Amino acid sequence: MRSLFFFLIVLGVFFLVMFAYSRFQTLQNRAEPKPKPEKSNEPMVKCEQCGVYLPQKEALVSADQKNDHAHYFCCKKHQQAFLKQKS
Repeated sequence: MRSLFFFLIVLGVFFLVMFAYSRFQTLQNRAEPKPKPEKSNEPMVKCEQCGVYLPQKEALVSADQKNDHAHYFCCKKHQQAFLKQKS
């Protein structure tokens, strides 16, 4: 009986410590401000092949000589497929 009482006290202290630790972690995480993602003012362009939008500096460009229009692509494969379709 005495060992059961001792076991229950140790178990209670363990749960009390775990509760206090989790509460501390929650408060600590709340106190640290999360960094906001940077907003980019860079223009977005649409891939001519699949329609996905991507930043202009990351896009591959093919210039159309006939009407001075630039075509943007998300990858080399789409650029090649578009040029193959066009010719």
